[in-house]
Amino acid sequence: MCFRWVRMRQVILTGTTASLLLLFLRPYSSQAKSYTSFSDLASQAKTAERRGSYADAERLFKTAISLVEGRDCIDAVVLWNDLGYVHEQQFRLADAQSDFSTALAINNRLTTPDEQERASSINNLGTIALAQ
Repeated sequence: MCFRWVRMRQVILTGTTASLLLLFLRPYSSQAKSYTSFSDLASQAKTAERRGSYADAERLFKTAISLVEGRDCIDAVVLWNDLGYVHEQQFRLADAQSDFSTALAINNRLTTPDEQERASSINNLGTIALAQ
């Protein structure tokens, strides 16, 4: 089963999104946690990424990827793109390129490919090519 994980680039403070903001602002601990859901795990990874804790973010994204491994779904595409971004921030360009390529390949295999994620993957690959 794949869960829809939507990226949040901007948060508008209204009644319903204020609770989402609190979800993303929860304190992060690098200690082992038991995750109650896929979305909790992905949220913790994004929080670590935003804080610049790239080693923690990488570990959490890889754990989340393991939950959807072998399944072609949009969650896998988003997670691989996010992991690629973490690797790019660490100047691990070969790893980032591999991650973005994996995201693009999975997206292309979807019954209905997500055009925004496809564009994101292609853009990310272009960024890596320019940096090399």
